[in-house]
Amino acid sequence: MDYEGAGSVRITWLENATMEYDEEGSWQHPSGKMIHFRNIYRWVRDDMAGCLKLYHRRNDAVEPVFLCEFVPSGAGQPIPATPHVCGRDTYLGELRVTGETIELRWSINGPAKNDLLSVVYHVGTSPETSPPEPAGVQVNIR
Repeated sequence: MDYEGAGSVRITWLENATMEYDEEGSWQHPSGKMIHFRNIYRWVRDDMAGCLKLYHRRNDAVEPVFLCEFVPSGAGQPIPATPHVCGRDTYLGELRVTGETIELRWSINGPAKNDLLSVVYHVGTSPETSPPEPAGVQVNIR
């Protein structure tokens, strides 16, 4: 069963090669009900470890929860170093960068879950920002 949604992203550049994606939007359940979502992801480039770390700020928490880190691969796309375990569920993140899109995919497996969550960020430019920032987000859940 596929669900689709859309939203927008606001970027905040922090110090030390860190930025936050504050994304918000909605997706439609097959029953017709609209479901609102909001996530704040913190991306940290760690030059010492040679990786890109991803955190999630749940419920606007000041201290984010570590999700995973992506390391360079020979194929040119970052690959996950380890999965994220939440309770009895395992989340394996995948990051794809092509042209002007960034796709963050989560394979979610557990006793009651077997889902694929795909979030596609479309890169655009805003006159108030430099460098270019993601201007929109598309969400697909299977």
